[in-house]
Amino acid sequence: MKRERVLTLVKAKASRRRFVDYVGEGVAQLSHYDNFLNNPEAMKFAKEKYEVEFRNPNLILVVGHAENMPPEEVGQAMRQYHGGRLIVIDYDTLISGAIVAPIDS
Repeated sequence: MKRERVLTLVKAKASRRRFVDYVGEGVAQLSHYDNFLNNPEAMKFAKEKYEVEFRNPNLILVVGHAENMPPEEVGQAMRQYHGGRLIVIDYDTLISGAIVAPIDS
């Protein structure tokens, strides 16, 4: 009987662990957003046009499922990102932590 292969979102050995390319691309996109949101001109535009302000936004990437995000390996891949504002989370963890608000009738 064939066993289904579970693809992980990390690659390489522990000492050089990193995310697979498409997760790395997501992280790069978040970094671009972070640069934009911390740009004084962009901040002024957002305040004037949309009446919103940004202060140290968290950078959250939701990708994969619990089965392909081994915590130890993800932690090793996260070592290269400094600042602590980047969060990589899987859909299962996101859903399990969601709070469903009651709907008033």
